[in-house]
Amino acid sequence: MVDYLKQGRYSLMFNTTEGAQALEDSRSIRAAALGAKVPYYTTAEAAQVAVRAILTLRADALTVRALQNYHQ
Repeated sequence: MVDYLKQGRYSLMFNTTEGAQALEDSRSIRAAALGAKVPYYTTAEAAQVAVRAILTLRADALTVRALQNYHQ
């Protein structure tokens, strides 16, 4: 995974860990993701929220509005 991150093959990373060995392995993956500026999520809950946000962005056209428009 670290090699793929360095090669730019990933644009989003979900990596959950369980156990001491997985936690230690995740350090190099996390460092590579940060170095490659790849968004990195470490919990299932965060991954679910990220996926919902991506789906919402794809489904709805975003528009720029003044903050005052929301709180009139």
